[in-house]
Amino acid sequence: MLLICCHLVAPKISTFLVNNFDYGLLQKGISYLVERDIEEKARRDYMVATGEEVGDDEALLTQLMDKIYTYDPNVSDEVNFIRNAGLPQVVTDVIVLNMKEVNMDKIEADNFYDYVGKYCASRIIIVITYIAVFMMASRVLLERDEKEYCSSLAGMAGN
Repeated sequence: MLLICCHLVAPKISTFLVNNFDYGLLQKGISYLVERDIEEKARRDYMVATGEEVGDDEALLTQLMDKIYTYDPNVSDEVNFIRNAGLPQVVTDVIVLNMKEVNMDKIEADNFYDYVGKYCASRIIIVITYIAVFMMASRVLLERDEKEYCSSLAGMAGN
């Protein structure tokens, strides 16, 4: 009963929370961490390829960062992550072709690190919602069971 309650109620609550509340601080923190990682990779890759450092050239750094990881807003989140997983292109193409576009979650963002931040923040909210609903449902159901148990004990004591 508890799992059924969680399965029915939690998705509705988490969807409401994700769509109606600003989780910007969480998203910005994750986005910042991913951006720093991508920046470091872009600087390292440029150094290996050219033997020169990027330095303070922000335009070049932004261009390099945009080339490393990209996302297509017209495909599902799973396909975007698979395309950026670093697998060989042939393997990536086979996986993407074999995936069914059943889950069409689409997140809009200006760049890949904001995209990852929004994705992770929404998933964290969903997990927290499931935990909260499970805890509330278990409390309600346990209190109900405890009252029934006490009343049955009182009934047996009266006989």
